[in-house]
Amino acid sequence: MVDPSPAAPGSATGVRRAVSNGMLASALLAVLAYVPGIFDPTYNSKLAVYPAAGALMLLAGAGGITVRFALASAILPAVQIAGLLPAGAVPGAIPQIVRWSSFWMMLCGASGMLVTQGRGRVFGALALAASLTAVLSLILPDDLPSGNPNRQGPLLALSMLAVCTGIYRPGRIAGAAIILLLAAGLWKSGFYTAMAAPAAALAWFHVRGRRMTSLQGIPVAGMILLQAFLLLKPQAAAAIHPSLELRTLIWRSGFALLDEAGPWGTGTAVSRLGLMVEGTDRMQELAGPDSRVDFLHSEILTLPVEQGVFGIAAVALFTYLAVRGRMSRARGSVLACCWPFLAIDLPLATPLGANPIA
Repeated sequence: MVDPSPAAPGSATGVRRAVSNGMLASALLAVLAYVPGIFDPTYNSKLAVYPAAGALMLLAGAGGITVRFALASAILPAVQIAGLLPAGAVPGAIPQIVRWSSFWMMLCGASGMLVTQGRGRVFGALALAASLTAVLSLILPDDLPSGNPNRQGPLLALSMLAVCTGIYRPGRIAGAAIILLLAAGLWKSGFYTAMAAPAAALAWFHVRGRRMTSLQGIPVAGMILLQAFLLLKPQAAAAIHPSLELRTLIWRSGFALLDEAGPWGTGTAVSRLGLMVEGTDRMQELAGPDSRVDFLHSEILTLPVEQGVFGIAAVALFTYLAVRGRMSRARGSVLACCWPFLAIDLPLATPLGANPIA
């Protein structure tokens, strides 16, 4: 996740715009890719949207990307590619590598846009795309436009947080209208994580005050400890909600696969096959008869399970880079909002989730 704290210096041409055009184009592409009838609905066509959205962000932020950041963030796709060497499932790994490589482009583009265009314009573009998503979800039936309400959760949640904290300031009336619209979209989705994450992050924003401190690691550490507790005590997850119980059982099965595979992990995309074969009856009961349990449902835990010691090192490095140093309360609140999605869901599975997370 890129630091949203730099001030907006204006565009390279000296002309200030309300939102970042590059960010808006990428976000709208991610949103519209799921609207029925706009794009070819085949799997490969939808997968192609991911690198296209990443390329738009990369081009928009090219002037502010540093070599150091590009190399550091390239560790993420590199680990996925390296995971093919010991025992990776090549056909299943291709989409996964495309997603992580595209996410790398999004990370680089986001870092460059925040430097050259400022956080207000970048988050403003996200808020406009999120508003469109909320409108579509309210007027279209069932789980449309995305087909899964969890997919638009990060976009709606982070955009609401940006308006509430003043990262993006569209004006009082417009801001209130956006917040109400996004809140309605979140309520319609029924995705509890997406409802709780911005609320908790906003509370952390106000608790922090206006100081630049090094306390941003506190909520992240708390969430890590909570997830570890649930892994050890799945009955506690069952008492909270069946969905959380299902996720906890999936995570435990994932670590059982890691224990069988050894220190190098299962290999890229192999954990899906293992879950399908070795998933428990209780997992299938919670998922429902028409659902297939074949994902670990945690971006943070997928890396250690599939990549072993290298995945553990990558997660540790990511966590350290995310919380190190003194941080503005705006960045701290964004981090607190992003972490639950990465910990208990798969926001990077689609560009609709990866775009705002980047």
